[in-house]
Amino acid sequence: EAADAIVNLAGQSVNCRYTAENRRVITESRLKSTKVVGDAIAQAWTPPRVWLQASTATIYAHTYDAANDEATGIIGGAEANAPDTWRFSIQVATAWE
Repeated sequence: EAADAIVNLAGQSVNCRYTAENRRVITESRLKSTKVVGDAIAQAWTPPRVWLQASTATIYAHTYDAANDEATGIIGGAEANAPDTWRFSIQVATAWE
């Protein structure tokens, strides 16, 4: 209540083997924490002006000749040779954001 900013860095570490269970926990920990923070902000009498959410740079396709940001970045994972682990990271980021 009455905070200037909220920073959400919650979520299971991705520094693990991508087993089915770890993938589930990685996804759920991000989705649930974001919902909890969003619900708390929505119920606050004086909500923060800023909400920062940690994310991932792995959502963007690799490129050396163009910017990779929210405005101009190209979402990766559709490439024929994209590894399953990268596709998973993109799925998590897409669902989460």
